[in-house]
Amino acid sequence: MKRLLLVWMGLFVIPAHAAIPNDYAPVVVEAPFSLRERVFDLTSALETAKSTGKPIFLYLGAKDCPPCLEYKRFLSDHRSELKEAFSEVVVVDIRTWLRGPSMYLKVKDKSLTFNQFKTLVGDTSKTLVFPSFWLLSPDLKQLKELPSGVKAYLTVNQHLDILRIPTP
Repeated sequence: MKRLLLVWMGLFVIPAHAAIPNDYAPVVVEAPFSLRERVFDLTSALETAKSTGKPIFLYLGAKDCPPCLEYKRFLSDHRSELKEAFSEVVVVDIRTWLRGPSMYLKVKDKSLTFNQFKTLVGDTSKTLVFPSFWLLSPDLKQLKELPSGVKAYLTVNQHLDILRIPTP
């Protein structure tokens, strides 16, 4: 009976998905279903950044990525300390999976490969790491290069420093 109950409960458990918590008011960008490609349209996020004059904190996370889940927990646990800093940027949450067809980032009418996008924004990193982060101006110029992966983001002070907009 106990085993049957555990199996029954397992059928109704919703798996955790890595995502920026709603408290941070992210602009969520997901690709429509396709077996050939994943196209993430950034157009509305860019329009929001331009209309508000705020920089963009762009987050690329995978729903099935353990470090991305760790980052989500960190954000949830430290809302009160981080929410104000996040309110100074347009938070863009690109949600995908670790595996799948090729990824493209759509900017207005251009569909860019991941490497083309990195070149456009001025990112010099060599590989795609989940999670990845960028701090960009509304016209998609990198304001400062951010480290990839989750290790540099798991203290409040590190995160506040990363969100701090450099002065020219």
